[in-house]
Amino acid sequence: MNQAKEYLIDPAEGKTIYEILKSKGVFLDAPCAGRGTCGKCLVYAFGEMTPLTAEECRVLSKAEIEAGARLSCQTIPLGQCRVCLTQKGEMNEMDVVVEGLGEQLTELKQAVSRVGDRVYYNGRMIAEAVAAPRLIGFAADIGTTTVAVYFYDLETGEQLATRSGVNRQRSYGADVISRITCCIENEKALPELQQAIVSQLNGFMESAAEELQCSKESIVCGVIAGNTTMLHLLEGISPNGIAVAPFTTTSLFGYDVTAEQLGMNILSSAPIYLTPCVSAYIGGDITAGMAVSPLCSSEKPCLFIDIGTNGEMALGCRDFIVCCSTAAGPAFEGAHIKQGMSSVPGAINRVAVVGNDIEVSVIADEKPIGICGSGLIDAIAVMLKIGAIDETGRLCDDDEVEEPWDVRLCDEGFCLCNEVLITAQDIREVQLAKASIAAGISTMLHYKGLRVDEVDKVYIAGGFGAHINKESACEIGLLPKELSDRIEFVGNAAGKGASACLLSSEVKNLTGKICAKCEYIELSMDAFFRDEYIEMMMF
Repeated sequence: MNQAKEYLIDPAEGKTIYEILKSKGVFLDAPCAGRGTCGKCLVYAFGEMTPLTAEECRVLSKAEIEAGARLSCQTIPLGQCRVCLTQKGEMNEMDVVVEGLGEQLTELKQAVSRVGDRVYYNGRMIAEAVAAPRLIGFAADIGTTTVAVYFYDLETGEQLATRSGVNRQRSYGADVISRITCCIENEKALPELQQAIVSQLNGFMESAAEELQCSKESIVCGVIAGNTTMLHLLEGISPNGIAVAPFTTTSLFGYDVTAEQLGMNILSSAPIYLTPCVSAYIGGDITAGMAVSPLCSSEKPCLFIDIGTNGEMALGCRDFIVCCSTAAGPAFEGAHIKQGMSSVPGAINRVAVVGNDIEVSVIADEKPIGICGSGLIDAIAVMLKIGAIDETGRLCDDDEVEEPWDVRLCDEGFCLCNEVLITAQDIREVQLAKASIAAGISTMLHYKGLRVDEVDKVYIAGGFGAHINKESACEIGLLPKELSDRIEFVGNAAGKGASACLLSSEVKNLTGKICAKCEYIELSMDAFFRDEYIEMMMF
Protein backbone atom coordinates (compact mmCIF):
# COMPACT_ATOMS: atom_id res chain seq x y z
CA MET A 1 0.00 0.00 0.00
CA ASN A 2 1.46 3.35 -1.06
CA GLN A 3 0.41 5.38 1.96
CA ALA A 4 0.61 9.16 1.69
CA LYS A 5 -1.34 10.68 4.60
CA GLU A 6 -3.43 9.40 7.48
CA TYR A 7 -6.49 10.88 9.22
CA LEU A 8 -8.63 9.93 12.19
CA ILE A 9 -12.27 10.78 11.49
CA ASP A 10 -15.47 10.53 13.50
CA PRO A 11 -19.01 9.78 12.25
CA ALA A 12 -20.94 12.82 11.03
CA GLU A 13 -24.71 12.45 10.53
CA GLY A 14 -24.53 9.69 7.95
CA LYS A 15 -21.90 11.40 5.83
CA THR A 16 -19.45 9.36 3.80
CA ILE A 17 -15.68 9.44 4.28
CA TYR A 18 -15.50 11.42 1.03
CA GLU A 19 -17.89 14.08 2.38
CA ILE A 20 -16.20 14.27 5.79
CA LEU A 21 -12.73 14.70 4.31
CA LYS A 22 -13.99 17.31 1.84
CA SER A 23 -15.51 19.31 4.71
CA LYS A 24 -12.04 19.33 6.31
CA GLY A 25 -10.46 20.71 3.14
CA VAL A 26 -9.03 17.35 2.08
CA PHE A 27 -9.77 16.90 -1.61
CA LEU A 28 -9.91 13.45 -3.21
CA ASP A 29 -9.76 12.65 -6.89
CA ALA A 30 -13.39 11.89 -7.73
CA PRO A 31 -14.10 12.19 -11.48
CA CYS A 32 -17.56 10.65 -11.03
CA ALA A 33 -18.43 13.28 -8.38
CA GLY A 34 -18.87 10.68 -5.66
CA ARG A 35 -21.26 8.34 -7.46
CA GLY A 36 -19.14 5.23 -6.90
CA THR A 37 -18.44 4.49 -10.56
CA CYS A 38 -14.86 5.63 -11.21
CA GLY A 39 -12.96 3.97 -8.36
CA LYS A 40 -10.55 6.91 -8.08
CA CYS A 41 -11.43 8.00 -4.50
CA LEU A 42 -9.96 4.79 -3.10
CA VAL A 43 -8.72 4.98 0.50
CA TYR A 44 -7.65 2.39 3.03
CA ALA A 45 -10.00 2.61 6.01
CA PHE A 46 -9.95 0.79 9.35
CA GLY A 47 -12.58 0.90 12.06
CA GLU A 48 -16.36 0.54 12.26
CA MET A 49 -17.98 1.30 8.88
CA THR A 50 -20.93 0.35 6.73
CA PRO A 51 -20.49 -2.90 4.73
CA LEU A 52 -19.07 -2.98 1.21
CA THR A 53 -21.57 -1.75 -1.38
CA ALA A 54 -22.29 -3.41 -4.72
CA GLU A 55 -20.35 -0.60 -6.43
CA GLU A 56 -17.29 -1.28 -4.29
CA CYS A 57 -17.42 -5.00 -4.98
CA ARG A 58 -17.54 -4.25 -8.69
CA VAL A 59 -14.74 -1.67 -8.76
CA LEU A 60 -12.27 -2.98 -6.15
CA SER A 61 -10.12 -6.06 -6.63
CA LYS A 62 -10.06 -8.90 -4.11
CA ALA A 63 -6.52 -7.97 -3.09
CA GLU A 64 -7.52 -4.34 -2.52
CA ILE A 65 -10.51 -5.33 -0.41
CA GLU A 66 -8.38 -7.68 1.69
CA ALA A 67 -5.92 -4.84 2.31
CA GLY A 68 -8.72 -2.57 3.61
CA ALA A 69 -9.50 -0.58 0.49
CA ARG A 70 -12.81 1.27 0.34
CA LEU A 71 -14.39 3.79 -2.00
CA SER A 72 -14.60 6.87 0.21
CA CYS A 73 -17.80 8.05 -1.49
CA GLN A 74 -19.56 4.78 -0.62
CA THR A 75 -18.36 4.28 2.95
CA ILE A 76 -20.05 5.76 6.03
CA PRO A 77 -18.11 5.65 9.32
CA LEU A 78 -20.13 4.22 12.22
CA GLY A 79 -17.38 4.91 14.75
CA GLN A 80 -13.96 6.53 14.74
CA CYS A 81 -12.00 5.35 11.71
CA ARG A 82 -8.40 5.58 10.56
CA VAL A 83 -8.23 6.58 6.91
CA CYS A 84 -5.06 6.31 4.83
CA LEU A 85 -4.92 8.25 1.56
CA THR A 86 -3.00 6.74 -1.33
CA GLN A 87 -1.47 8.20 -4.48
CA LYS A 88 -4.50 6.80 -6.29
CA GLY A 89 -6.96 8.68 -4.12
CA GLU A 90 -5.16 11.77 -2.93
CA MET A 91 -5.28 14.84 -5.12
CA ASN A 92 -1.79 16.23 -4.60
CA GLU A 93 -0.34 19.46 -5.89
CA MET A 94 1.29 18.70 -9.21
CA ASP A 95 3.74 20.13 -11.66
CA VAL A 96 2.51 21.34 -15.04
CA VAL A 97 4.46 22.76 -17.92
CA VAL A 98 5.16 26.38 -17.06
CA GLU A 99 7.18 28.46 -19.46
CA GLY A 100 9.38 31.47 -18.85
CA LEU A 101 7.00 34.06 -20.24
CA GLY A 102 8.43 37.23 -18.77
CA GLU A 103 11.28 37.63 -21.23
CA GLN A 104 8.92 37.14 -24.17
CA LEU A 105 6.44 39.73 -22.91
CA THR A 106 8.58 42.50 -21.43
CA GLU A 107 8.21 44.61 -24.56
CA LEU A 108 4.42 44.52 -24.14
CA LYS A 109 4.42 46.00 -20.65
CA GLN A 110 2.17 49.03 -20.52
CA ALA A 111 -0.83 48.13 -18.34
CA VAL A 112 0.47 49.14 -14.87
CA SER A 113 2.38 52.20 -13.73
CA ARG A 114 3.14 54.01 -10.51
CA VAL A 115 3.44 57.65 -9.55
CA GLY A 116 4.81 57.97 -6.05
CA ASP A 117 2.74 55.64 -3.89
CA ARG A 118 -0.17 55.66 -6.32
CA VAL A 119 -0.70 52.73 -8.65
CA TYR A 120 -2.45 53.07 -12.02
CA TYR A 121 -3.93 50.24 -14.07
CA ASN A 122 -4.62 51.17 -17.71
CA GLY A 123 -4.64 54.81 -16.66
CA ARG A 124 -7.03 54.29 -13.72
CA MET A 125 -5.80 54.67 -10.15
CA ILE A 126 -6.36 51.46 -8.20
CA ALA A 127 -4.43 52.26 -5.01
CA GLU A 128 -2.93 55.39 -3.48
CA ALA A 129 -0.81 54.04 -0.65
CA VAL A 130 1.28 51.20 -2.00
CA ALA A 131 4.88 51.71 -0.96
CA ALA A 132 5.99 48.16 -1.82
CA PRO A 133 9.42 47.91 -3.51
CA ARG A 134 7.84 45.79 -6.24
CA LEU A 135 4.40 45.77 -7.81
CA ILE A 136 3.36 42.20 -8.52
CA GLY A 137 0.61 40.88 -10.76
CA PHE A 138 -0.61 37.36 -11.37
CA ALA A 139 -1.92 35.55 -14.43
CA ALA A 140 -3.93 32.39 -13.80
CA ASP A 141 -5.13 29.61 -16.06
CA ILE A 142 -7.95 27.76 -14.33
CA GLY A 143 -8.35 24.53 -16.23
CA THR A 144 -10.95 21.89 -15.52
CA THR A 145 -8.18 19.56 -14.37
CA THR A 146 -5.21 21.77 -13.48
CA VAL A 147 -4.60 25.31 -12.24
CA ALA A 148 -1.44 27.26 -13.09
CA VAL A 149 -0.55 30.73 -11.78
CA TYR A 150 2.31 32.96 -12.95
CA PHE A 151 3.59 35.92 -10.93
CA TYR A 152 5.25 38.95 -12.56
CA ASP A 153 7.08 42.11 -11.62
CA LEU A 154 4.73 44.56 -13.32
CA GLU A 155 7.39 47.20 -13.83
CA THR A 156 9.97 44.96 -15.52
CA GLY A 157 7.88 42.11 -16.92
CA GLU A 158 10.12 39.58 -15.13
CA GLN A 159 8.46 36.31 -14.16
CA LEU A 160 9.04 35.91 -10.43
CA ALA A 161 7.32 32.67 -9.45
CA THR A 162 4.88 30.01 -10.58
CA ARG A 163 2.42 27.79 -8.78
CA SER A 164 0.36 24.87 -10.08
CA GLY A 165 -1.81 22.02 -8.92
CA VAL A 166 -4.78 19.80 -9.62
CA ASN A 167 -8.01 21.84 -9.61
CA ARG A 168 -9.60 21.13 -6.24
CA GLN A 169 -13.03 21.21 -7.87
CA ARG A 170 -12.14 17.80 -9.33
CA SER A 171 -13.58 16.35 -6.12
CA TYR A 172 -16.95 17.35 -7.59
CA GLY A 173 -16.37 15.64 -10.93
CA ALA A 174 -13.81 15.33 -13.72
CA ASP A 175 -15.60 17.47 -16.30
CA VAL A 176 -17.70 20.61 -16.46
CA ILE A 177 -20.98 18.73 -16.88
CA SER A 178 -20.37 16.80 -13.64
CA ARG A 179 -19.76 20.03 -11.77
CA ILE A 180 -22.79 21.74 -13.27
CA THR A 181 -24.87 18.68 -12.36
CA CYS A 182 -23.70 19.09 -8.76
CA CYS A 183 -24.97 22.67 -8.81
CA ILE A 184 -28.32 21.59 -10.24
CA GLU A 185 -28.80 18.77 -7.73
CA ASN A 186 -27.47 20.53 -4.63
CA GLU A 187 -27.92 24.25 -3.92
CA LYS A 188 -24.89 24.17 -1.61
CA ALA A 189 -22.59 22.95 -4.37
CA LEU A 190 -22.10 26.32 -6.12
CA PRO A 191 -20.67 28.15 -3.07
CA GLU A 192 -18.60 25.05 -2.25
CA LEU A 193 -17.16 24.94 -5.76
CA GLN A 194 -16.41 28.66 -5.64
CA GLN A 195 -14.73 28.33 -2.26
CA ALA A 196 -12.66 25.38 -3.48
CA ILE A 197 -11.04 27.36 -6.29
CA VAL A 198 -10.77 30.68 -4.42
CA SER A 199 -9.08 29.00 -1.45
CA GLN A 200 -6.69 27.25 -3.83
CA LEU A 201 -5.79 30.55 -5.49
CA ASN A 202 -5.37 32.20 -2.10
CA GLY A 203 -3.01 29.43 -1.09
CA PHE A 204 -0.94 30.13 -4.19
CA MET A 205 -0.95 33.88 -3.42
CA GLU A 206 0.22 33.32 0.14
CA SER A 207 2.90 30.83 -0.89
CA ALA A 208 4.25 33.11 -3.63
CA ALA A 209 4.28 36.13 -1.31
CA GLU A 210 6.33 34.14 1.21
CA GLU A 211 8.76 33.06 -1.50
CA LEU A 212 9.14 36.63 -2.78
CA GLN A 213 9.35 38.04 0.76
CA CYS A 214 6.61 40.57 0.17
CA SER A 215 3.15 41.27 1.53
CA LYS A 216 0.09 39.88 -0.23
CA GLU A 217 -1.01 43.52 -0.73
CA SER A 218 1.96 43.88 -3.12
CA ILE A 219 -0.10 41.80 -5.57
CA VAL A 220 -2.04 44.65 -7.14
CA CYS A 221 -3.79 43.16 -10.18
CA GLY A 222 -4.42 39.91 -12.02
CA VAL A 223 -5.85 38.17 -15.05
CA ILE A 224 -7.72 34.89 -14.94
CA ALA A 225 -8.35 32.75 -18.02
CA GLY A 226 -10.62 29.75 -17.90
CA ASN A 227 -13.36 28.00 -19.76
CA THR A 228 -16.85 29.43 -19.44
CA THR A 229 -17.93 27.07 -16.68
CA MET A 230 -14.77 27.60 -14.63
CA LEU A 231 -15.29 31.37 -14.75
CA HIS A 232 -18.93 31.03 -13.68
CA LEU A 233 -17.88 28.88 -10.72
CA LEU A 234 -15.05 31.27 -9.82
CA GLU A 235 -17.44 34.21 -9.63
CA GLY A 236 -20.15 32.20 -7.91
CA ILE A 237 -22.54 32.58 -10.86
CA SER A 238 -24.94 29.73 -11.67
CA PRO A 239 -23.66 27.70 -14.65
CA ASN A 240 -26.83 25.58 -14.90
CA GLY A 241 -27.89 26.83 -18.33
CA ILE A 242 -24.61 25.65 -19.87
CA ALA A 243 -25.46 21.97 -19.44
CA VAL A 244 -28.70 21.84 -21.46
CA ALA A 245 -29.84 23.12 -24.86
CA PRO A 246 -29.78 25.89 -25.94
CA PHE A 247 -26.61 26.08 -23.77
CA THR A 248 -27.08 29.56 -22.36
CA THR A 249 -24.61 31.43 -20.17
CA THR A 250 -25.22 33.96 -17.45
CA SER A 251 -22.10 35.84 -18.52
CA LEU A 252 -19.44 35.77 -21.23
CA PHE A 253 -17.09 37.86 -19.01
CA GLY A 254 -14.43 40.14 -20.52
CA TYR A 255 -14.49 42.58 -17.59
CA ASP A 256 -12.66 43.45 -14.36
CA VAL A 257 -13.77 42.45 -10.89
CA THR A 258 -11.96 43.34 -7.66
CA ALA A 259 -10.05 40.91 -5.47
CA GLU A 260 -12.47 41.75 -2.67
CA GLN A 261 -15.44 40.70 -4.82
CA LEU A 262 -13.84 37.31 -5.48
CA GLY A 263 -12.72 36.86 -1.88
CA MET A 264 -9.04 36.84 -2.80
CA ASN A 265 -6.52 37.77 -0.13
CA ILE A 266 -4.41 40.31 -2.02
CA LEU A 267 -4.82 44.10 -2.38
CA SER A 268 -8.58 44.39 -1.90
CA SER A 269 -9.03 46.91 -4.72
CA ALA A 270 -6.87 44.91 -7.13
CA PRO A 271 -8.62 44.66 -10.52
CA ILE A 272 -8.78 41.11 -11.86
CA TYR A 273 -9.63 40.70 -15.52
CA LEU A 274 -11.72 37.66 -16.47
CA THR A 275 -10.94 36.89 -20.10
CA PRO A 276 -13.90 36.96 -22.51
CA CYS A 277 -15.65 33.84 -23.80
CA VAL A 278 -17.18 33.21 -27.22
CA SER A 279 -19.91 30.83 -26.06
CA ALA A 280 -20.84 28.30 -23.42
CA TYR A 281 -18.12 25.95 -24.64
CA ILE A 282 -15.50 28.25 -26.14
CA GLY A 283 -14.08 29.95 -23.10
CA GLY A 284 -11.69 32.67 -22.08
CA ASP A 285 -8.82 30.22 -22.04
CA ILE A 286 -9.17 29.74 -25.80
CA THR A 287 -9.51 33.46 -26.60
CA ALA A 288 -6.45 34.19 -24.44
CA GLY A 289 -4.50 31.44 -26.17
CA MET A 290 -5.46 32.61 -29.65
CA ALA A 291 -4.46 36.18 -28.76
CA VAL A 292 -0.81 35.11 -28.47
CA SER A 293 -0.83 32.45 -31.19
CA PRO A 294 0.23 33.00 -34.83
CA LEU A 295 -3.29 32.06 -35.98
CA CYS A 296 -4.72 35.59 -35.84
CA SER A 297 -1.99 37.05 -38.05
CA SER A 298 -1.47 34.12 -40.42
CA GLU A 299 -2.21 34.54 -44.12
CA LYS A 300 -3.05 30.83 -44.42
CA PRO A 301 -5.61 28.80 -42.45
CA CYS A 302 -4.31 27.31 -39.19
CA LEU A 303 -5.81 25.06 -36.56
CA PHE A 304 -5.67 25.90 -32.85
CA ILE A 305 -6.68 22.96 -30.65
CA ASP A 306 -6.81 22.57 -26.88
CA ILE A 307 -7.08 18.83 -26.27
CA GLY A 308 -8.57 18.24 -22.85
CA THR A 309 -11.86 17.36 -21.19
CA ASN A 310 -13.48 19.55 -23.82
CA GLY A 311 -11.90 19.57 -27.26
CA GLU A 312 -12.01 23.32 -27.89
CA MET A 313 -10.68 24.31 -31.29
CA ALA A 314 -10.54 27.03 -33.89
CA LEU A 315 -9.75 27.22 -37.59
CA GLY A 316 -8.71 30.60 -38.84
CA CYS A 317 -6.30 33.20 -40.13
CA ARG A 318 -6.22 37.00 -40.19
CA ASP A 319 -9.39 37.06 -42.31
CA PHE A 320 -11.69 34.71 -40.37
CA ILE A 321 -12.02 32.47 -37.31
CA VAL A 322 -14.49 29.62 -36.97
CA CYS A 323 -14.58 27.61 -33.76
CA CYS A 324 -16.35 24.72 -32.07
CA SER A 325 -16.18 22.56 -28.97
CA THR A 326 -16.53 18.81 -28.73
CA ALA A 327 -17.42 16.79 -25.65
CA ALA A 328 -14.23 14.74 -25.68
CA GLY A 329 -14.76 13.61 -22.12
CA PRO A 330 -12.08 13.20 -19.46
CA ALA A 331 -10.36 10.07 -20.82
CA PHE A 332 -7.23 11.99 -21.81
CA GLU A 333 -7.09 13.40 -18.27
CA GLY A 334 -7.05 9.86 -16.84
CA ALA A 335 -10.72 9.70 -15.80
CA HIS A 336 -13.03 6.84 -16.81
CA ILE A 337 -9.89 4.78 -17.46
CA LYS A 338 -9.48 1.70 -15.25
CA GLN A 339 -5.99 2.65 -14.11
CA GLY A 340 -6.02 6.22 -15.38
CA MET A 341 -4.45 9.05 -13.41
CA SER A 342 -3.08 12.55 -13.79
CA SER A 343 0.51 13.27 -14.83
CA VAL A 344 2.02 12.65 -11.41
CA PRO A 345 4.83 10.37 -10.18
CA GLY A 346 3.98 6.73 -10.87
CA ALA A 347 2.03 7.43 -14.06
CA ILE A 348 3.10 5.81 -17.31
CA ASN A 349 3.58 8.68 -19.77
CA ARG A 350 5.30 6.93 -22.69
CA VAL A 351 4.79 3.52 -24.33
CA ALA A 352 6.83 2.20 -27.26
CA VAL A 353 7.68 -1.02 -29.07
CA VAL A 354 11.39 -1.80 -28.79
CA GLY A 355 12.36 -4.96 -30.65
CA ASN A 356 10.13 -7.74 -29.36
CA ASP A 357 9.23 -5.94 -26.19
CA ILE A 358 7.09 -3.04 -24.97
CA GLU A 359 8.89 -0.40 -22.95
CA VAL A 360 7.14 2.11 -20.70
CA SER A 361 8.41 5.36 -19.25
CA VAL A 362 7.13 6.37 -15.81
CA ILE A 363 7.05 9.89 -14.40
CA ALA A 364 9.81 10.38 -11.79
CA ASP A 365 11.06 6.85 -12.61
CA GLU A 366 8.82 5.41 -9.90
CA LYS A 367 7.04 2.06 -9.88
CA PRO A 368 4.10 2.31 -12.32
CA ILE A 369 0.71 2.50 -10.65
CA GLY A 370 -1.39 3.83 -13.55
CA ILE A 371 -1.34 5.63 -16.87
CA CYS A 372 -1.88 9.29 -17.83
CA GLY A 373 -3.26 10.68 -21.08
CA SER A 374 -0.05 10.85 -23.10
CA GLY A 375 0.81 7.28 -22.14
CA LEU A 376 -2.71 6.17 -23.02
CA ILE A 377 -2.47 7.56 -26.56
CA ASP A 378 0.90 5.83 -26.99
CA ALA A 379 -0.52 2.57 -25.62
CA ILE A 380 -3.43 2.52 -28.07
CA ALA A 381 -1.06 3.32 -30.97
CA VAL A 382 1.22 0.46 -29.91
CA MET A 383 -1.71 -1.97 -29.63
CA LEU A 384 -2.78 -1.03 -33.16
CA LYS A 385 0.76 -1.50 -34.43
CA ILE A 386 1.15 -5.03 -33.02
CA GLY A 387 -2.37 -6.10 -33.92
CA ALA A 388 -3.76 -6.35 -30.38
CA ILE A 389 -6.80 -4.30 -31.46
CA ASP A 390 -8.43 -4.05 -34.86
CA GLU A 391 -9.71 -0.99 -36.75
CA THR A 392 -13.05 -1.16 -34.95
CA GLY A 393 -11.35 -0.98 -31.56
CA ARG A 394 -12.09 -4.60 -30.70
CA LEU A 395 -9.56 -6.17 -28.35
CA CYS A 396 -8.40 -9.27 -30.22
CA ASP A 397 -8.29 -12.78 -28.79
CA ASP A 398 -4.88 -14.24 -27.99
CA ASP A 399 -5.10 -16.70 -30.90
CA GLU A 400 -5.47 -13.72 -33.29
CA VAL A 401 -2.33 -11.98 -32.07
CA GLU A 402 1.16 -12.99 -33.14
CA GLU A 403 3.93 -13.96 -30.75
CA PRO A 404 5.36 -12.53 -28.55
CA TRP A 405 2.45 -10.13 -28.04
CA ASP A 406 -0.22 -12.79 -27.46
CA VAL A 407 1.01 -13.49 -23.92
CA ARG A 408 0.12 -9.95 -22.91
CA LEU A 409 -3.60 -10.58 -23.44
CA CYS A 410 -5.68 -11.67 -20.47
CA ASP A 411 -9.33 -11.73 -19.44
CA GLU A 412 -9.08 -8.18 -18.07
CA GLY A 413 -7.34 -6.64 -21.08
CA PHE A 414 -3.84 -6.02 -22.48
CA CYS A 415 -0.90 -5.91 -20.07
CA LEU A 416 1.52 -3.04 -20.64
CA CYS A 417 3.55 -4.21 -17.65
CA ASN A 418 2.93 -6.30 -14.55
CA GLU A 419 1.17 -3.44 -12.76
CA VAL A 420 -0.85 -1.70 -15.50
CA LEU A 421 -3.22 -2.96 -18.20
CA ILE A 422 -5.55 -1.48 -20.80
CA THR A 423 -9.13 -2.76 -20.79
CA ALA A 424 -11.65 -3.00 -23.59
CA GLN A 425 -13.61 -0.19 -21.93
CA ASP A 426 -10.49 1.98 -21.84
CA ILE A 427 -10.13 1.53 -25.61
CA ARG A 428 -13.77 2.51 -26.06
CA GLU A 429 -13.27 5.69 -24.00
CA VAL A 430 -10.31 6.68 -26.19
CA GLN A 431 -12.37 6.01 -29.33
CA LEU A 432 -15.14 8.30 -28.12
CA ALA A 433 -12.70 11.07 -27.22
CA LYS A 434 -10.59 10.94 -30.37
CA ALA A 435 -13.64 10.65 -32.64
CA SER A 436 -15.21 13.80 -31.23
CA ILE A 437 -12.05 15.86 -31.73
CA ALA A 438 -11.34 14.49 -35.21
CA ALA A 439 -14.95 15.07 -36.27
CA GLY A 440 -14.82 18.63 -34.92
CA ILE A 441 -11.77 19.37 -37.07
CA SER A 442 -13.47 17.86 -40.11
CA THR A 443 -16.64 19.88 -39.50
CA MET A 444 -14.84 23.23 -39.34
CA LEU A 445 -12.98 22.44 -42.57
CA HIS A 446 -16.28 21.45 -44.21
CA TYR A 447 -18.03 24.69 -43.25
CA LYS A 448 -15.18 26.82 -44.61
CA GLY A 449 -14.87 24.72 -47.78
CA LEU A 450 -11.27 23.77 -47.06
CA ARG A 451 -9.29 20.57 -47.58
CA VAL A 452 -7.05 19.12 -44.87
CA ASP A 453 -3.93 19.80 -46.97
CA GLU A 454 -4.81 23.51 -47.11
CA VAL A 455 -4.12 23.87 -43.38
CA ASP A 456 -0.73 25.51 -42.89
CA LYS A 457 -0.09 24.78 -39.21
CA VAL A 458 -1.69 22.92 -36.30
CA TYR A 459 -1.08 24.51 -32.90
CA ILE A 460 -1.72 22.13 -30.00
CA ALA A 461 -2.29 23.98 -26.73
CA GLY A 462 -2.67 22.93 -23.13
CA GLY A 463 -0.60 21.09 -20.56
CA PHE A 464 -1.76 17.71 -21.84
CA GLY A 465 -1.12 18.63 -25.46
CA ALA A 466 2.48 19.54 -24.65
CA HIS A 467 3.20 15.94 -23.67
CA ILE A 468 1.54 13.85 -26.37
CA ASN A 469 3.49 12.09 -29.10
CA LYS A 470 2.25 13.54 -32.39
CA GLU A 471 3.00 10.32 -34.28
CA SER A 472 0.82 8.36 -31.86
CA ALA A 473 -1.91 11.02 -32.01
CA CYS A 474 -1.98 10.73 -35.82
CA GLU A 475 -1.77 6.92 -35.71
CA ILE A 476 -4.97 6.60 -33.67
CA GLY A 477 -6.78 9.25 -35.74
CA LEU A 478 -6.89 11.96 -33.09
CA LEU A 479 -5.20 14.34 -35.55
CA PRO A 480 -5.13 14.11 -39.37
CA LYS A 481 -2.13 12.10 -40.60
CA GLU A 482 -1.74 14.53 -43.51
CA LEU A 483 -0.78 17.25 -41.02
CA SER A 484 1.76 15.30 -38.95
CA ASP A 485 4.67 17.44 -40.18
CA ARG A 486 2.78 20.69 -39.50
CA ILE A 487 2.01 20.12 -35.81
CA GLU A 488 3.51 22.50 -33.25
CA PHE A 489 3.06 22.29 -29.49
CA VAL A 490 2.56 25.70 -27.90
CA GLY A 491 2.29 24.59 -24.27
CA ASN A 492 0.06 26.49 -21.90
CA ALA A 493 -1.24 29.03 -24.40
CA ALA A 494 -3.98 30.11 -21.99
CA GLY A 495 -1.39 30.90 -19.32
CA LYS A 496 0.75 32.76 -21.84
CA GLY A 497 -2.31 34.67 -23.06
CA ALA A 498 -3.35 35.58 -19.54
CA SER A 499 0.20 36.79 -18.88
CA ALA A 500 0.16 38.92 -22.02
CA CYS A 501 -3.18 40.44 -20.97
CA LEU A 502 -1.68 41.25 -17.57
CA LEU A 503 1.30 43.07 -19.07
CA SER A 504 -0.34 44.62 -22.12
CA SER A 505 -3.60 46.49 -22.56
CA GLU A 506 -3.19 45.89 -26.30
CA VAL A 507 -3.38 42.11 -25.89
CA LYS A 508 -6.16 42.47 -23.34
CA ASN A 509 -8.21 44.41 -25.90
CA LEU A 510 -7.38 41.85 -28.59
CA THR A 511 -9.18 39.08 -26.69
CA GLY A 512 -12.43 41.01 -27.06
CA LYS A 513 -11.84 41.56 -30.78
CA ILE A 514 -11.25 37.82 -31.24
CA CYS A 515 -14.57 37.04 -29.58
CA ALA A 516 -16.36 39.44 -31.91
CA LYS A 517 -14.67 37.86 -34.92
CA CYS A 518 -15.36 34.22 -34.05
CA GLU A 519 -18.06 32.29 -35.87
CA TYR A 520 -19.24 29.52 -33.54
CA ILE A 521 -20.54 26.16 -34.79
CA GLU A 522 -22.82 24.33 -32.36
CA LEU A 523 -22.06 20.66 -33.01
CA SER A 524 -24.70 19.02 -30.83
CA MET A 525 -27.40 19.39 -33.50
CA ASP A 526 -25.15 19.34 -36.57
CA ALA A 527 -25.89 16.50 -39.03
CA PHE A 528 -22.49 16.66 -40.72
CA PHE A 529 -20.71 16.38 -37.37
CA ARG A 530 -22.84 13.36 -36.38
CA ASP A 531 -21.92 11.51 -39.56
CA GLU A 532 -18.24 12.39 -39.20
CA TYR A 533 -18.26 11.32 -35.55
CA ILE A 534 -19.43 7.83 -36.47
CA GLU A 535 -16.84 7.63 -39.24
CA MET A 536 -14.02 8.79 -36.97
CA MET A 537 -14.73 6.07 -34.41
CA MET A 538 -12.68 3.72 -36.58
CA PHE A 539 -8.94 3.52 -36.02
